[in-house]
Amino acid sequence: MLAGGKSRRMGADKAFTEVGGRWLIACALSALAEASQRIVVGGRDRRLAQAAAAAGAQQVSDRWPGEGPLGALATALGSARHPVTVILPCDLPAIGAEDVMALVRAVCQAPAGPAPSAAVFTDQRRHHLPLAIETRAVAAAEGLFSSGQRSVASLLDETAVVDVPAPPDAVTDIDCPEDLWSIRPTNLARVEIPEISVAELAELIGADIALIDVREPDEHAEARVPGAVLIPLGAIPERLADLPDRHLYMICAMGGRSLKAAEYLIARGWACTNVAGGTNGWVEAGYPHDSGPVVD
Repeated sequence: MLAGGKSRRMGADKAFTEVGGRWLIACALSALAEASQRIVVGGRDRRLAQAAAAAGAQQVSDRWPGEGPLGALATALGSARHPVTVILPCDLPAIGAEDVMALVRAVCQAPAGPAPSAAVFTDQRRHHLPLAIETRAVAAAEGLFSSGQRSVASLLDETAVVDVPAPPDAVTDIDCPEDLWSIRPTNLARVEIPEISVAELAELIGADIALIDVREPDEHAEARVPGAVLIPLGAIPERLADLPDRHLYMICAMGGRSLKAAEYLIARGWACTNVAGGTNGWVEAGYPHDSGPVVD
């Protein structure tokens, strides 16, 4: 398990982003449940040590921290003690043990040859990670790194690659907060989202409901339903503590983004209702609305 990336697009260490009530790294580590040896390659982060211990994994410090995945991969291969090693990134929340075993079987069934065998998932393109590879590829990985290479692709060029048809969930990763809305971890069931119309919302406005506007700040300032509290869609995972502990009514421009927010929150225990038609429908129906910046 590689967990030493800088997560620039996420804005925080994505290994510890919560998905389905678990850290991302814990979701991916569960896919290695049948492995006889589990290694987490990363820095000396306290949470990393905690995640590794919870999964019964060995934490190993990257020999070349901050220098890309090839060095981390070489570190893992150098610490492995079995003929085949599986390399997973920490940001695959929906990959399962059966997906990992498909890669391992492909390597084990590959014809023996001078070059190490490797197996990757392929659909419209070849995914370099996750990866199953003969552990003897450590020499090639270290040699390539010493020569200045930093990408996993450079190592695959030196191996006999087996392409395995990619299950969509197994290769869908999370790089930025918006990706959380397109991922459905395997431990989350499809949920039904209650909806109301803008006319039904108008009847509730005087009842001090918790109305959450998931649009962007400029949209919220241009026109909003009175009392709508702004929490943009991409910020919801990190602002769960800011949500009121009562039934939430989710609204956006037309109902699409708020539907995603409601589904995300319902799967995590909140009671939510989506406002179909959204703020645009509210304004078009002639209901009173506020505009301008919110003054505390």
